[in-house]
Amino acid sequence: MEKNIKNLGISIDNLYNEKKQINVHLSDKQHVYTLVLVGRDKTPDFLLSSFSANYYVRSNKGMNRQKYYSLGTIQSTVKRLINKNIDTNGKISYSLTNEINYI
Repeated sequence: MEKNIKNLGISIDNLYNEKKQINVHLSDKQHVYTLVLVGRDKTPDFLLSSFSANYYVRSNKGMNRQKYYSLGTIQSTVKRLINKNIDTNGKISYSLTNEINYI
């Protein structure tokens, strides 16, 4: 697991083309959060979700089906959503998965 999305060695185009998907981990939570960047309808999205935690939240751009253009902006948006919506003091880390989830 990496502390920065950039260190995962994936491009933003590969994420939006659904080659891989980002999992978000919090050191003090057992749940794995999925970062959905493409919806079932193949339009841009930004949904942070965890089925096991019964949790999901969209960013403003996700609600408006707008694309992000840098990995750094994606990372800062994930951090902002976590700080605003999840009760955690844990450290955030990221990993890649070949499994593509839409929720």
